[in-house]
Amino acid sequence: MNGFPDNEALSISEFVSIKIGMKYEEVLKTVGSPHGSMGSGLVWNTYNLENGLYVKLFFGSENTLIVMHLVDPDGREFELKQEIQHKEQTNQN
Repeated sequence: MNGFPDNEALSISEFVSIKIGMKYEEVLKTVGSPHGSMGSGLVWNTYNLENGLYVKLFFGSENTLIVMHLVDPDGREFELKQEIQHKEQTNQN
């Protein structure tokens, strides 16, 4: 049980802390289990948002998030590119 009802819409603000490079388990801790999935071969996890929006996430072979899209009610997709700061970059500042 992840604490989210299966059909509960989330807010886009709940995805602000989701970053490209995060492990699947980290994403689950942040936003819970996906509401669904789509695709064949390449399977995207989907999360329902308010106002007919949804977020779809694709994880690579090492269970690392590599692509995140916001999809509007008309089916237009917008890539979300928040990336994890690498420790090496942070330590150089």
